[in-house]
Amino acid sequence: MVQAPSTVELLFEQAALLTADERALLAHWLIDSIVEGDVEKEPGYDEYWEAELERQNAALAAGDMDLVSLDEARTLMFGPTA
Repeated sequence: MVQAPSTVELLFEQAALLTADERALLAHWLIDSIVEGDVEKEPGYDEYWEAELERQNAALAAGDMDLVSLDEARTLMFGPTA
């Protein structure tokens, strides 16, 4: 029996179609949606993540980051499919 993809899997597939800049913005919004609720951000939180995104973008541009295919990322996140 084939299981229908979950909402998260469908969102992941759609997000994978975005540009790197769009995915970075989406990631930022998602992180903000988690920490802005009942949790108070620690001092320097936003600055840390802005610097981290810049570091990762620079590493990607320089070819210093190992990338995986969408299929491999799905397997790493959700396990092998039958």
